[in-house]
Amino acid sequence: MISRRFTQTSTQSKRWPLLVAVVYGLISITVFFVAARGSIGTFPLRQANAQVSELVVLNKLTPNGFMAIDWAIKARKADTKFVDVSLQEGEALLTSVVGNDELFTQTPKNAYLEQHQPNVVLAVMESLGTNMLAFDDPKTNDMLGSLRQHFQQDFLFERFVSADNGTAPSMAQIMFNSPVQSISQSSAQNLTLAGTAFEPYKQAGYKTIFVSPGNMAWRDYMSYLPKQGVDRVIDQNTLLSQYPESAKYMTDWGLPDDVAFKYVEKLLSEETQPLFIILLSVTNHPPYVTPDYYSPYPTRVSDDYRTRAGQGQISPEGIQTTFQYSADSLGQFISHIKQSSERPTVVAATGDHQMRRIAATMPQETLLDKGVPFYLYVPESIQAQLNIRYDANRIGSHKDIMPSLYHVSLSNARYLNVGGEILSLSRTTLPWHLV
Repeated sequence: MISRRFTQTSTQSKRWPLLVAVVYGLISITVFFVAARGSIGTFPLRQANAQVSELVVLNKLTPNGFMAIDWAIKARKADTKFVDVSLQEGEALLTSVVGNDELFTQTPKNAYLEQHQPNVVLAVMESLGTNMLAFDDPKTNDMLGSLRQHFQQDFLFERFVSADNGTAPSMAQIMFNSPVQSISQSSAQNLTLAGTAFEPYKQAGYKTIFVSPGNMAWRDYMSYLPKQGVDRVIDQNTLLSQYPESAKYMTDWGLPDDVAFKYVEKLLSEETQPLFIILLSVTNHPPYVTPDYYSPYPTRVSDDYRTRAGQGQISPEGIQTTFQYSADSLGQFISHIKQSSERPTVVAATGDHQMRRIAATMPQETLLDKGVPFYLYVPESIQAQLNIRYDANRIGSHKDIMPSLYHVSLSNARYLNVGGEILSLSRTTLPWHLV
């Protein structure tokens, strides 16, 4: 009887007023569109947002079946084909291109480094490009903030270029010695590579950690990096659990950079095992916003910058302030490291690629357009044990970063040689040294 009452249909249908029907229809379409898009921000929810928890099982359940199949099909189509080659072919190629007949190189034995293993932190900063730093003026348009003092005090190589003009290809070459930016999503994603940036530190007893305030579903790094010997992958989910108050500053790309640096400081102070950490920043991305607790240094949009930046929808003032905030976050972190009394820490930093949205005059500004700085801080206690010869005019690239770090932090360490040079140490032969 009850079910009959509820299932009875009325013979009289009530018609909605036209205005109410239109409004209801528009609201329904808008809600459906937002639900399908998954976001009201700049970007829709996508595969890079599938990392929602530190629990792997929850992340596997995030996409529905149709989305997972679609991602798999697209990955299959974009997959790079790998062809087996022999060790002899690799050695011949290395000899002809680089002039070295050994795939691996050894750092010198150093008793001090064996007994005093330093922490090592490499910060790869989003869009920390030389083309943007060309507009830097400490008084009127400060692009560095607190990073300036460290650039002046420590080793800085400005005649330096990135491996590529994108985050993924640069990271693939720095971390995996691979020219394939999609290697972490390819048919080789389940293989453990030989000669990654992490391997020499793992063999020396270090704990290896990757940190980013972004979502590391990006390029499937959350799954891929552990297969390459990374002990922990920290992304925005871990940072949100540690610093829930930072949630209100979340952008489409992730949490503010200073939150990630704060967590690295925590790791360095708490861990007793030596650490090798790579940090990838994300804040210096559109829509170029900074947390409201950040007090910016003076900036000024010059006529030259305004002309080169064009007439985009994002204000040039916001772009400059965001660039400055990211650099200042790095500077604050380095200041903390220098003042702390824990284990000595080597700090290196570079940009992943140039600052986009800035037009260059070609070919005169080719190097400027591809340039990124390389900064290196080596504690004095370690410098005293090494034969340091610093030349600010030295030319270099991303492939020189890891060899330089190995030689100021590891004793008798074996690493894959892909043509990188040691930028700060005296060598008998320095092919790129300017004299």
